[in-house]
Amino acid sequence: MTRELIEFRHMAKKATTIPGQIGASDLYTIAEVQRRLGVISWAMWRARRSGLKVYKISRQRYILGKDYIAFVESSGRIWS
Repeated sequence: MTRELIEFRHMAKKATTIPGQIGASDLYTIAEVQRRLGVISWAMWRARRSGLKVYKISRQRYILGKDYIAFVESSGRIWS
C-alpha cells in the first residue's frame, strides 16, 4: 500500500468520528449517537421513553439529527 493511500484512509476514518457533534440533516443509528455523545445505553433508553423519536427500519433503529436536537431543546435545561 502506498503512503498516500494509508494517509487517505486515516483521514477518512478521522472525518467520520467527530465526538459530540450531531448534524441536523443526518441520520444516525442509536449506537452512533451513543458513541458520538459518549452516553450509555440507559441514557438512550430514558431519552426514548421521554419522547425522543426513533425510526425502525427492519431490525435497525435510527434517529434523525433534527429530532435529537429538538428533543434536547424541549427537555433539556439551560445552565448559565
